[in-house]
Amino acid sequence: MKNQNHQPLTVALLMNSPEDAKIVSKSLRELGIYAHYYTDLVDFWAQAQMTKPDLCIVDVMTTAQTGTPFHQHPFITKKQLPYVLIYKTENSFLLTHISWADSSLGTIHLDDTLSLQLKTIINRFQESLSLDVQLKEITARFEKMHLRSLKLIEQSGQVEMFKTFFDQCLEIQKDVELYTENSDFISAVVRRFAEWNKVNRLSIYQLASQGQRLVSPEYSKNKYLSLPTLWIGQECKEGVPSFAREMIYQVSHELFENEPMMMSFRGSAKDPDLILMIELDGEFKKTFPWDSLQVMLESIYRKSELKASKPLSSALEIEFSVMLDQMDALHYHQTENDDKVLMINFFPLWQFLRKKNRGKFYFSAFFQELRRSFESSLHSSSQFSTIGAWAMIVLTKGVFLESEFKKIQDVLNKFSYWKHFEDQNILMTENGIPEVKLIPPSTVHFFSLMEKEWETQSLLAESTFKMKQRSFIPSIET
Repeated sequence: MKNQNHQPLTVALLMNSPEDAKIVSKSLRELGIYAHYYTDLVDFWAQAQMTKPDLCIVDVMTTAQTGTPFHQHPFITKKQLPYVLIYKTENSFLLTHISWADSSLGTIHLDDTLSLQLKTIINRFQESLSLDVQLKEITARFEKMHLRSLKLIEQSGQVEMFKTFFDQCLEIQKDVELYTENSDFISAVVRRFAEWNKVNRLSIYQLASQGQRLVSPEYSKNKYLSLPTLWIGQECKEGVPSFAREMIYQVSHELFENEPMMMSFRGSAKDPDLILMIELDGEFKKTFPWDSLQVMLESIYRKSELKASKPLSSALEIEFSVMLDQMDALHYHQTENDDKVLMINFFPLWQFLRKKNRGKFYFSAFFQELRRSFESSLHSSSQFSTIGAWAMIVLTKGVFLESEFKKIQDVLNKFSYWKHFEDQNILMTENGIPEVKLIPPSTVHFFSLMEKEWETQSLLAESTFKMKQRSFIPSIET
């Protein structure tokens, strides 16, 4: 494998066990990568000062060695050395004590799937390198455009106006980046543009899951307008094609009061993934540097897409049987700690789905995105497990209970449920959002709660069936 500069990818192995290092090295050779092996942190840092590797695979057992701790070295604190943590089953507990594990590119479990894990990590890393090169090229083009614009503006005596506009671009970029950390890119853009007093109206279109329709999600913002779903007539796997963008413009032009302006954001596909339509005052539309703002926001979108495609770490999610054992260990005082148990109940969502009869629901994509949201939001010491399609259990330290509870609520309330319905025009109601509650650490109590939910659902179903029967019984006149 080679990077974008056609140079061999250099990988360093920092591992205690030579046997384990041989296993990892063999898997890397299958990918065309020859790694340099180190057992000592001091030797590793000395060599890295002379020749810094592109990627470092770090055994969690080496983090406690003497000398400069791995996470305190300037290469790590300044994010100049990408790294991946590797662990074995017997030392996986160390991951919960490594507070800086979240800044890694991911974790690798040394098991039979090692080659597949390494291939996934390396591919993602190569994609990240490619993205960095693209961003540098975009930045270089932007700087040239910026300098050229400054010269032209300076000649026309409008330097101050351009500086004001450019500062606005930087402010919008900063806000969208901040909002994206707590939600998703689309929600962040809608929120920020709705706050902008220069924007009169805005709408967003994106491809539906099957790539055959353009959908405009629902948002409860004053300036936001949800537009009709558009059928494209063919499956689009490479983003929104030009003829479909023309359809979007025509629909927006008819429903907006003034002529709309289009901003498009491209991820990894050939064509844009997202189309933003905005209505502005005429003069401001002509003078504002929209190309610069689009470049800034597109870089945030690409980063969010790359983050979303990052393989799920196995550090926080555990098997549900293991979670049940841990709950009973707490209940019967077999462990001495202050762990608390939170339950996320999905019954309200399934009840909403059944009542609305909105067609197909994409369960796999829904749970994958939800698990990814928890992976990126919860504290590294917390653990969670999915109990079928009905519930999730989160085990957290007592000291983090309040903050973890709020994080889970935020994830559930801000989650884009509409993306996982076949009918993506659906507007999620509050009573359909999954609920979170604190429960005793007991499997008996948990199963009792599940039984009550099943009974409630059965009664609701029976009541609905009887009401439908009555509607079909004709009245008898006497």
